[in-house]
Amino acid sequence: MKKLILSSCFLAQSLIGQTPNVADGTPAGVTYEQDAIALTLIGEAGGEGQLGIRLVADVIHERMKRRKLTPFEVVSQPKQFAGFMNGERDHPQYVFCLMMAILLEEGHDPMPELTFDQFRAISSPIPGWAIKPIIFKGHVFFEEPTN
Repeated sequence: MKKLILSSCFLAQSLIGQTPNVADGTPAGVTYEQDAIALTLIGEAGGEGQLGIRLVADVIHERMKRRKLTPFEVVSQPKQFAGFMNGERDHPQYVFCLMMAILLEEGHDPMPELTFDQFRAISSPIPGWAIKPIIFKGHVFFEEPTN
């Protein structure tokens, strides 16, 4: 897994700084979907460090598995990710978020030891049905019961 993350990181870093696509500002060599996922991760957890970003990426991955969706379909669902495409490409964590986006597209679980499929701001109440809630910085992460 470490080797995979390093190769994805080198790929992500090599793509940054190239001439952007004229239509939407996406860096050359980066798909619109990868950029949207990376910007969403920044919008949701950019201020919470790499662990916070990985926790949100884990939620995306769990929803991909449970709902049989692509990572882009997960983050672009209405009223699901308040930070959808809300990040900035010049954010210091953009390359890391882009690496997470690439790994998610390849089907890799960013935190295989966890199975969170829900998160919300710490200011929101934790639902009574939440399974294994944990608090990390500005968010609470938890699982939704399966039927």
